[in-house]
Amino acid sequence: MKSQSLRKQIEISNCKLKEMEYRQRILIALMKILNGPLVLNDAIKSILTVIKQETGLEAIGIRLCKGEDFPYYETKGFPEYFVKMENNLCSRDDAGNILRDKQGNPILECMCGNVICGRTDTRYPFFTSGGSFWSNCTTKLLASTTDAERQTRTRNRCNGEGYESVALIQL
Repeated sequence: MKSQSLRKQIEISNCKLKEMEYRQRILIALMKILNGPLVLNDAIKSILTVIKQETGLEAIGIRLCKGEDFPYYETKGFPEYFVKMENNLCSRDDAGNILRDKQGNPILECMCGNVICGRTDTRYPFFTSGGSFWSNCTTKLLASTTDAERQTRTRNRCNGEGYESVALIQL
């Protein structure tokens, strides 16, 4: 029994060591980019490339504020038509005017809008205490929750394109 317990502890220690080495490898790669001579756009492209390669993610993107909207600044792995359809988060009326809330702020749609605006509720397992969103099965999430629980009307394009695991992280 003692040898089995010891073997299990060694296996756990080896897993933790591999995880630490993995994280350190990513951190070093990112620090090299951030400390390098690249301009912002090239640095962001390089950072997304490293994260995508090291994690095995199918697609990754970053949104930055531009005017009142948050279009994709850079993406890796998303089809061009998807980026075009999902690029803007501002809700608009039939005339193309930005819809606003009672305080005059633009209404940002979908889960990306939730995370950017801080509309997260940790009573639901898909929102984190840090203000992020995570689902490993968007089909199940959409089938088992309402727009009210999700804090917004979701467009469902990520799910419609087959993205089951989705993480939205506020930087």
